[in-house]
Amino acid sequence: MFHRLLEHVNDCQPDELRDLCIQDAAICTAWLQSYPPGSEERAAFPNLPANVERWLADIPVADEQTEGRRHQTVLRAQADVLVGGKVDLLQRDEVDFLIAVCDLAGRAARPEVFRRIHDLIEPHVSVLRMHQATTKALPGLPTLSALYHVVTPEDIKNAKAREIKVFAGIAMPAQGPVLALSGHVKVLGSVPENCIVVIEDGACVIEGYVMGRVAAKGSCEVRENISGVVVTRKGDIRCRSIVNNAFVVSKLGSVFCLSALQPRLIFSGVQIRISTTALMGRYISPRVQVVEHAFGGEYQVSEFLIANNFRRSDARPLSIVLRREISGEDYGEQPSDSAERLMARGARLRERITTLDELIQSIERELEHYASGALMYICGGETTKDRIQTIQAAERRLSVLDRIVAGLHVLSRNAQESLNTLSRSAVPANGGRPCESEAKSFFQDLDTEMKALEQEGEIDPDLANEKSSLIETHVEMEAREPDRRVTSLLLTRLRDKEAGWISEREKLLNRISALENEVQEVLESAQVIERTFEKDTKVQTLMRVLAALKSRPSTDIFVTRAQSAFVRLMTRSIGTRVERLKNSRMAAASARSEYQTIVNELQASFLVPWGTQNARPGHATRVTGRFEHGVRILSDPFLLTEDNAPDRFAVLTPESRAGEAMTYKRGEDGTIDIA
Repeated sequence: MFHRLLEHVNDCQPDELRDLCIQDAAICTAWLQSYPPGSEERAAFPNLPANVERWLADIPVADEQTEGRRHQTVLRAQADVLVGGKVDLLQRDEVDFLIAVCDLAGRAARPEVFRRIHDLIEPHVSVLRMHQATTKALPGLPTLSALYHVVTPEDIKNAKAREIKVFAGIAMPAQGPVLALSGHVKVLGSVPENCIVVIEDGACVIEGYVMGRVAAKGSCEVRENISGVVVTRKGDIRCRSIVNNAFVVSKLGSVFCLSALQPRLIFSGVQIRISTTALMGRYISPRVQVVEHAFGGEYQVSEFLIANNFRRSDARPLSIVLRREISGEDYGEQPSDSAERLMARGARLRERITTLDELIQSIERELEHYASGALMYICGGETTKDRIQTIQAAERRLSVLDRIVAGLHVLSRNAQESLNTLSRSAVPANGGRPCESEAKSFFQDLDTEMKALEQEGEIDPDLANEKSSLIETHVEMEAREPDRRVTSLLLTRLRDKEAGWISEREKLLNRISALENEVQEVLESAQVIERTFEKDTKVQTLMRVLAALKSRPSTDIFVTRAQSAFVRLMTRSIGTRVERLKNSRMAAASARSEYQTIVNELQASFLVPWGTQNARPGHATRVTGRFEHGVRILSDPFLLTEDNAPDRFAVLTPESRAGEAMTYKRGEDGTIDIA
């Protein structure tokens, strides 16, 4: 379906050939050669051969003033098949096309322009010609014609008018001409205002501007500016500039442009890169880079934001949100009921994995502490027993405290997500609490863990009271309808309590370290043993020592200590935790497997799987650049409308010293700090 291309090249004046690419010149050439000389088809385009030769004799300089330069979608696809060694899969007209490309590249007045594609195809030309010699010509290039569609703005305007309510999965009503095609599409000009182009299975190339709407499964290359709407499901979006209230979404790809001027939204599931300056507008992506100035606007990222300069004024305020994750809700995705259930399940699984990982770390640390205590007692005997028991009591408090902090963190995340949902003025079908079921599961696990710890010794009253308070708060959150003011106050209280207990935890760790220093001589003896088995964990080392002592006389002092009630208590505690560790690891592995299955299903449906992004361990969302005074850096989207956000979650930047870039990062608890 490229008769529009043949007409365009046939009717071009010499100075209008500058935008012709070798792909389209080769299609014209192969099409002509598919018909015999003097045929009616060739006679319909008398100027075609001469115009291709004129272009070949005066290859224009490539237009570098746009990111939308990848206009040869068919050539790229055919070259991939050829280089992949799958010549047998090519139809005769595809073979003719590739031979024409190589021939034109070799005859060009400036062969260096096409050297890469010539060197790519030329080694395969002999095989292509053998294929050509043994197959029948296909007049009109039917395979390529079905794959590649070339249309004009008039074709789009003349398409049948329709009314749509959901555009590319986004609630965006519109009415006007809708041109729907399958395969790769090129628009010889601009997409007019109030017109819609839908590419159901392929990439889109637009030689002019996008003033209407374009939706594509694959990539979208726009030579000029986007001022309308462009949505791709899995491909990248590239253009010169994104301007004037444009709405640009690449769900599972990236967005590249030279500049941005007041876009309504630029969203990318991978990254946004602006080669010069961004002026106002809204930008949401895991990663955003503005090479020169980010002047005003709103940026929301879940990994990093980089700009040379972050500038603001009273008329152009600049806000930056360092988020935990982004989601399809950010661009208005309207998933099906089944997809929404998958997303909710994915969110719960992600939280489940996080809490299980934290529990596994706690159990592993407790195992090392118990094994270390047993080794110290075997080395030091009764003289160290009281001190070891004091250390064990402190470590037991640390174990309980870790679970308290984890519980506060779960509640804080729930409150935070509830506020973010409320700030979008929409409550999803799952009730607006995507992590609710995981919180319930967590507190069931917390209760089980606390009962197990209680069997090993009394829990300190302040921690027992905090545990009860956590469970009561969770029950209240489940029962209460989401309310912005109440939830905001609750989140502040939860984060304050979490910060207080984290401070208490640091003090406790210092106390344990001081107590261990008091038995340093014994520690050194134990460390000699541990260094003997330096590749083992302390638990493995303890088991080796106990096994070795079985062969020594029962009167040996070390054997006596190893058989004492104190060491037996330590080993029983270790055995209990080893079993719990095994169960927790199995549960985490099962959750990860199901989680990945859900992510794959969502991505196969071209949906951004909110709540299922898996940040690297220890990763902190960050922003880097030079800041003018008064840039707002926030930890959550809901704080954008909060007038009195707590200082540690909302920072106003000071003026950066001349030439000095600064980095601010978001902690897991939502605090904003200088990195």
